[in-house]
Amino acid sequence: WENSQQLPNEVDFRYGIDLSAKTTNLASLPRRIWGRATRRFVKDRFSLSTRLDMDVQRMDRVAFQVDAADEENDLKLTMLGSAA
Repeated sequence: WENSQQLPNEVDFRYGIDLSAKTTNLASLPRRIWGRATRRFVKDRFSLSTRLDMDVQRMDRVAFQVDAADEENDLKLTMLGSAA
C-alpha cells in the first residue's frame, strides 16, 4: 500500500507500508514502513530527495537515502546510510 500528496512549498511526499502476504500472524504482517520527500528547484532543473525506510520487525534501525540531482548536466549524488 502506498499514497502520495503535495505538501507546502511544492514538496512531493510519498509513503507506504509493505505487507507480507505469507503469514497468518497479524503482528508480522507489516514488513516495512517507508517515506520519501522530494523538492524540485529552478524550473525542475535541480532536485533534492530523501527517503527513510524502517523494518517493522527491527524498529531499532532506520535506513535513509539522500539524492541530489542536476538534470541539465546529468549529475546525481546519492548518499546511503543507517542509524541505530
